[in-house]
Amino acid sequence: MIWYKELYPKNTHYLLVYYKIITMDKNYSQLLEKLNNLKLNYAATGLKLELETEIISTAEIDLAQKLTEESGLRLTLKTSGCSAVSDIFLSKALGISNILSPMIESAYALEKFYENVKDICEDKSKNLMFNIETITAYENIDKILKNKYIDKFSTIVFGRNDFCRSLGKTADFCDDEIVFDYICSVLQKIENTGLNLIVGGNITPKSQDFLQKINSNKFTHFETRKVVFDKKILKEDFKKALQEALEFELLWLELKSFKNPLDEMRMDILKKRLAF
Repeated sequence: MIWYKELYPKNTHYLLVYYKIITMDKNYSQLLEKLNNLKLNYAATGLKLELETEIISTAEIDLAQKLTEESGLRLTLKTSGCSAVSDIFLSKALGISNILSPMIESAYALEKFYENVKDICEDKSKNLMFNIETITAYENIDKILKNKYIDKFSTIVFGRNDFCRSLGKTADFCDDEIVFDYICSVLQKIENTGLNLIVGGNITPKSQDFLQKINSNKFTHFETRKVVFDKKILKEDFKKALQEALEFELLWLELKSFKNPLDEMRMDILKKRLAF
C-alpha cells in the first residue's frame, strides 16, 4: 500500500486502518463469491465505481481493484466530470485502465477530458469512455463524434436516467419508446466508427423487452450502477442477473464500516427493488 503514503501522508494510518476494517476475510469472501457467481453464471464483465454519484474512499477503490483482479472482471472508474483531474490521477495511482467521464455535452468537454487524461497519465494506455446522458449531449452528438480525439475512445454509455430528467421526465420514462428511438439514433451515428454502446440507467426487469429490441452489433453491454453485463444474458436469465447485481451492491454498502447519507438512501432503494 505504498501509494497511500505518497498520496495521503498525513492520513496514512487512518486509511490503512479503514482498509483493514472493510477487508476482513469474511466480508471479502462474500463479495468475491458474489462477483464470481455474476461472472460465471450471469455474463457479468465488469464492476463500476462512480465518483460522480457516490462518496467513495480510496480504500474502497483499492478493494474493488483487488476483487476484480481475483474475479477476472474489469474495473471502471467513473470520474466526477471531464475536468476531475484528481479522479484521473487516482486511476493512474491505482492502475485502473477503464475511465468513464460523465456529462459529455460538447466536443470541447470530450477534448478537455482526453487532454486531462493524456497529461496526467503520460500517454499510458487507458480505455476511455464517455456518457451521453442529456438531450443537450444528443443535440451535439454529431460535433462530438467529429472531434479530433474521438478515436481515442472505445465506448459511449447512454445514461437513460439523467437523459429522461433532461427531458423533464422521471426515471419511470426510461423504457419509453422515445428513449428507445434516441438510443437507436446514436447507434446509427456510430455505425461506421470504432465506438460501441453500453445502455444504463434504471435497468429493471421491465427493461428486458426494451433492451432486446435494440438491433445493433454496436450495442454490446448494459449496466446497473455497479455491474456491467454482456448483452447475451438478455436471452437467458435476465431477471435473476439483475437480482444478483442488486444483491451485490446492497452487500457492498452494508459491509461498509462508515456509511454516509447517500449510502443509506441507496440502500433503501435497493431493498425496495429487491422486495418485488
